[in-house]
Amino acid sequence: MWIGYYLLSLFLRKEIPSLFFIYIAMPLFAYLTNQKIPVSKLSLAERRWLILVFSFWIGASTHVILINWDRGVFPPPPFYSPTLVALLFEFIGPMVAYDRSLLLLNTIGIATLVCFTYAYVYACFTFTYFYTSLIAIASSFYSMQQHLADPKLGLMWPLRSVMKIKLSVPCFAVSLSRALQSGRVMEAIKSELNLGSIKELPIRFSGGCINRAKAYSTDEYGDIFVKFNDNEKAQEIFDGEFASLQALLNTNAIRVPKPIKRFSIDGDFCLAMELLDMHGPSDYEKLGTSIAKLHLHNQFLMEANKKTQSTIGGIDKQSEPIEKFGFSVLTYSGYCPLINDWSDNWVEFYSRNRLKKVIDIVLEKTGDRELLTLWPRLERKIPEYFKNCDIYPCLLHGDLWSGNYSFTKDGPVVFDPASFYGHSEYEFGILTMFGGFHQSFHTAYHKLIPQTAGFTERVLLYQLFHHLNHWLYFLF
Repeated sequence: MWIGYYLLSLFLRKEIPSLFFIYIAMPLFAYLTNQKIPVSKLSLAERRWLILVFSFWIGASTHVILINWDRGVFPPPPFYSPTLVALLFEFIGPMVAYDRSLLLLNTIGIATLVCFTYAYVYACFTFTYFYTSLIAIASSFYSMQQHLADPKLGLMWPLRSVMKIKLSVPCFAVSLSRALQSGRVMEAIKSELNLGSIKELPIRFSGGCINRAKAYSTDEYGDIFVKFNDNEKAQEIFDGEFASLQALLNTNAIRVPKPIKRFSIDGDFCLAMELLDMHGPSDYEKLGTSIAKLHLHNQFLMEANKKTQSTIGGIDKQSEPIEKFGFSVLTYSGYCPLINDWSDNWVEFYSRNRLKKVIDIVLEKTGDRELLTLWPRLERKIPEYFKNCDIYPCLLHGDLWSGNYSFTKDGPVVFDPASFYGHSEYEFGILTMFGGFHQSFHTAYHKLIPQTAGFTERVLLYQLFHHLNHWLYFLF
């Protein structure tokens, strides 16, 4: 048995500590628990229940291993063969325990037959499948057969563990469902991105406030990050994020995850992009400089275009400046649509496409009378905030708060954008709401783009949109 565990580890050649824990440490723990704890403290019925749980855990782990290492083996009642052995043992064992050979035939024999029949029918019979199935079945049987089969006891369920069973069954069902779904999703991603191989990475993270996310290792793109969302607005959300990432990437001003593709899987809309290792040292000065260069990028293009009336070779992929405020596609802040229709007037753009839009949605949801009264009064005063203010369109991240930037070993990176061409000071609306930006960021930024009169008041006006949007977020 121990030689089998060792050979399995050598054959798979990956995640040896995990294999040791699953196939050696845990069985040893189960064996010692069964041997050392007296029946007075852990009844036979309780032991049987623990064996069922342990057997399912071994089977589920085996399934995960096989689905990661051998893509030819796919989904798997047989990978849960240890659980089948445990159940057969529970129901058949007491009747045939007097005959060890018959017990062996009924438990291991039936489970093995089911495994190999499944493999034959679904054409997934490989050495990995055969070897690991036998190891799993034998491990389960070995942990039970010495003490738990007694014809005098008959069928015994752990009555004191009824509540545990009720809680465990749905957990097992969810675990199985997720495992099967994970395999289908990886196959779909593999097809969509024309990959030769794909493997899910054991990384846990969020896809933001509204998305789910997973990471995968691929042969074509290296490590990738995929967002999933089944909301009816998800396609528009990901279309906007894809265009935003591409626009930011084209400036070469600051690093962003390289977008790969938008697609759909089983009702989920998906966005695949480059996965970056965001464990670098913090450098807020460089972050501030990079954001300032991003904001200056379009201005440089405008000035260069006036001088040369031609493209700028060797600087970036974008050569034509943007003369208006807006963006080529609809973007989203959470589930709030950001209307980006092109406009020559920033004050009108912000008033109509940001403030009025979110206020209309909040009023539709709440009917708040005070908001209905205050908005017209503010709308009339908005132009006063921009007197003697020279504004040109600059590409914005659009949602630059502390949760949407990080640092790689090469420097700062930003992500989850809701980009458009607007006033550079708009970026400071959400940036200053939650903090998280060191003073060196502000110093470096304003060294390149100095503050102008009325900056603080305008930032408060820009914060208003984000406060209203967060109000809206909690209404959904």
